[in-house]
Amino acid sequence: MGLAPFASHDTQSSGADPVSFSTLASTEGLSNAFGAICFLNERVGWVINGTDLFVTEDGGTHWVKVAAAPDNITRLNFVDRNNGWAFTADYEDPYSSNLQDFRILHTSDGGRKWETQLTVPATGQLLQFCQSLRSYDAENAFALLGDKLYRTTDGGSSWLDITPSVPGFVLQQMSFISTDSGWVSGNLNSGTAAVYKTTDAGATWSAQWLLTDTAIPPNWSSSTPTTDGFC
Repeated sequence: MGLAPFASHDTQSSGADPVSFSTLASTEGLSNAFGAICFLNERVGWVINGTDLFVTEDGGTHWVKVAAAPDNITRLNFVDRNNGWAFTADYEDPYSSNLQDFRILHTSDGGRKWETQLTVPATGQLLQFCQSLRSYDAENAFALLGDKLYRTTDGGSSWLDITPSVPGFVLQQMSFISTDSGWVSGNLNSGTAAVYKTTDAGATWSAQWLLTDTAIPPNWSSSTPTTDGFC
């Protein structure tokens, strides 16, 4: 089944002033491949189609073209109608599968223009395991690029490396429930799997679970755990 025609529609103000989007009247030139997607709420969302970024403000019934998207966007994360971040993966050349850099991009006009805020070498990294973003507002966000964890408190003007300083630790995943509290998981060079927790936005980390072949977690219970409050 083909894609439904795109149509223009009025924006509805909510929080920050909405930006103006150009409209696309037909499906001509559209790709049959969609990429990164992000919904702000049940009405407002963005998606990459081919090389372009589109937005909906009625829950996906209609879509309008925002602008051409930066190359190789792999993640989108908007915190309001104007402010958002994106991850890109840069390759050595257009025909290469060798990753060169990861970049964090930022927009303050709903995706019409993007600027690079942080570039991290991707040497030896696997794309599917090294990108994650958790944002809370236009100022505060955490980003996992490669095996490094970064935090911004100024909208991305600066990013601080808050990776746990544990010898041999290779960070793989992160999860934050507030601007202060979060967890990371990964592996030590010794073969031990590890989970660390912070309650001060990454200034310090404490080990919560170090798992070897014979280890069990502290305070382990054989009863079924609850999932209240967890992802």
